[in-house]
Amino acid sequence: MLDLSFRKADSNDSEALVILLAQLGYETDFEKIGSYLESEQREDEIYVAELANDIVGLVSFVCFFYFPTQEKSFRITSLVVSEISRRLGIGRQIIQFVEEEAARRNCVKVELTTSISRENAHRFYDSMGFKKLSYRFAKVLD
Repeated sequence: MLDLSFRKADSNDSEALVILLAQLGYETDFEKIGSYLESEQREDEIYVAELANDIVGLVSFVCFFYFPTQEKSFRITSLVVSEISRRLGIGRQIIQFVEEEAARRNCVKVELTTSISRENAHRFYDSMGFKKLSYRFAKVLD
């Protein structure tokens, strides 16, 4: 197992986060990311995974109370491992980190969404014990 460390992302990480988010297909810029990371209005938490002081991944998540089940849930809102660092077990370690954080906060489940086209990601999440339970629908507002 690689010697990964996790820490909360800060505005100094903006460049690395822009690159990682682009690998997921989300285009943004340094100023927006830096401003968002410094915002006190955020509900989510963003962590970077580091290996030998290099950022090799990121994960963002939110812990929330889900009304229909009357339980706390933990939602991964983004997870990416840098393209050059994939297939080294980093994603597995990120999921383990997330599960520990969820348990620490008394959440009963971890959930996420992923693009229909990311078949490699689907296989990875299946291998980590995630099950496809629903469809997610979205509508862009004018």
